[in-house]
Amino acid sequence: MSKLSWVQQDGPGDPHIGAIGGSYGGGYQFVGAFTEIADKHKQVFDALAPEITWWDLKQSLAPQGVTRTEWTTLLTAAGVNALPPEVLQGTAYGLATSLWPDGTVPGVPNLDAFFKKNGPAWQVSQGRHIDVPVLFGQGITDTLFPLHQGLQNFAKALTPRARAESIFVGYNDGHVLPNVFPQAVAPQTDDPCSKQLGGSSFQALTVKFFDHALKGKKTTLTGYGQYHLATAGSTCTTVSSVTANASYPVGTVATTQLAGPPLATKVADGPIRVAGTPYLQGKVTALGVNNRAFFALGVGTSPADAKVVQGNVLPFNSLTPVNGVTTAIELPSVAIDVPAGQSLFVLAMATNDMFAGMGNRTPGAVVVQDAVVRLPIVS
Repeated sequence: MSKLSWVQQDGPGDPHIGAIGGSYGGGYQFVGAFTEIADKHKQVFDALAPEITWWDLKQSLAPQGVTRTEWTTLLTAAGVNALPPEVLQGTAYGLATSLWPDGTVPGVPNLDAFFKKNGPAWQVSQGRHIDVPVLFGQGITDTLFPLHQGLQNFAKALTPRARAESIFVGYNDGHVLPNVFPQAVAPQTDDPCSKQLGGSSFQALTVKFFDHALKGKKTTLTGYGQYHLATAGSTCTTVSSVTANASYPVGTVATTQLAGPPLATKVADGPIRVAGTPYLQGKVTALGVNNRAFFALGVGTSPADAKVVQGNVLPFNSLTPVNGVTTAIELPSVAIDVPAGQSLFVLAMATNDMFAGMGNRTPGAVVVQDAVVRLPIVS
């Protein structure tokens, strides 16, 4: 293809190329880019536009070693005739025992080893970075490859020079399955940030981005080197950092013992704007075996009506008892404007639809004492 007369050349056998695609199509862009860096020690792609893809595949499928059962079951069923036998065996073991197959049990496949090299995280650990402009699109309501996967790609997969020439867009969409418990804030399926940046959609924004990055055309496109995140209320928040910058003591956060509604603890009253990755820190006590809990930020007028922001939760996981161990628990990355009259809560729950069957194996609550919620506040 590089020899065709109409293909622009950067050098002999080096066509001037960009790539687009979502989900696996986003993953292939990273595979291609990093493989060329590893094999040829140079950048072959000149610009990329990956959407709703992953940073670390195991971290996506089983954060903290807790399997996203809805997605894992669906993906395994869809790929039953194509996946290697060890993946099918390992998945079946994980679903039956609620334990991630990491090679520690004799005779059980090691899926850690299988997934290790499948993503930018491993490539970056080998010292490789992409040094061309990238337009990232990530679904904030995505429950397979959540927002934090994209945030890590933007922050870690690029060189500083490339990041300054790149744009990150988060929209309310992505890989989404029905989620009944816990109830979530129902955002629009929309992309206000692409519109704000000058495109009617992410696809239109991609054309404008490539016009500049690949063709050298002058455009009115702005927002380089920044994160542009759609809120649950369909507005766009632009920030230069998604790191937590404010602390809110909340006392004790706890789950029920085995089931029941989420327990909500107030963090702050609105108006308040959050955009990025929050954390729950404190002294964790969980006296059972194979302790699990699920946490998220929520919004409501009271603990009784607080709903999960943008649909995602993340797990805490400890296979052995813990008693007063200081721990930082990552909460789902979000973008939310909490209006006056409503409050921001941290929600703690013993079970969750996305992780069906992955709750505690023995009765007992997970309790976080002297808890502090760290938030990425937008002033």
